[in-house]
Amino acid sequence: MSMTTRSRPVFPLSRLPLLAALVFSFQANANPDESQVEPVQATEAEATLNSVNQTLTDAFRESGQVWKRDAIAYARLPKRSEMGQTLITFTLDERGKPAMASESEIVEDTVIVREMTPLIGAVYREYLMTKSDWYDMYGLQPDTLSFHSYSSRQTIRVLPIEESLLLNLGSPDGQPIEISAAAFPKHHADQPDQSILLKTGDWISDQGVVYTREALDKDYNPQDLPTAAQ
Repeated sequence: MSMTTRSRPVFPLSRLPLLAALVFSFQANANPDESQVEPVQATEAEATLNSVNQTLTDAFRESGQVWKRDAIAYARLPKRSEMGQTLITFTLDERGKPAMASESEIVEDTVIVREMTPLIGAVYREYLMTKSDWYDMYGLQPDTLSFHSYSSRQTIRVLPIEESLLLNLGSPDGQPIEISAAAFPKHHADQPDQSILLKTGDWISDQGVVYTREALDKDYNPQDLPTAAQ
């Protein structure tokens, strides 16, 4: 069930005492005869990023919930004769007719994936995944040239965004705020840093992905709740 919230002003952390940015300040010794450099001091922004990270880490540890992706897909290995050929992924156009969405070259390190439900008639949405990405999501590698069904093993750890969390993150009166993706416990260093908008009614993962409750109910199933972070 989607929640409708009143529109409230967004307060970026850049305008609040909590700043979700990382700034380094280096100060060289003014004496040219000395090669030593003054120790790097933690800036206010660094201290704030650490504070936001700790607040989120504690929140996920205390109230984080694990949801498992409720997805089943068909998959098979490509045939030798299909190597180098193009796989067309179909979608439905505005008239409900099959239309090409994308095309990809079939190579050895790929798996051909087919969604369980046809788009229309006997037309299925098929696409390619690398074998490593498929294994990460489904846990088993296809080993035949014919389609077999697989269940996803992908899980996410999410947290409902409540007014108390927003207040702890520095939001005035629990109003929507933006914080840096780098502040989330499972943010990967190789992922781009960006501002994440948090508002009551949504759910947030420990990687900084925002979900609606409707999206969670549609694509995921809750596991043992509540659960503590490992």
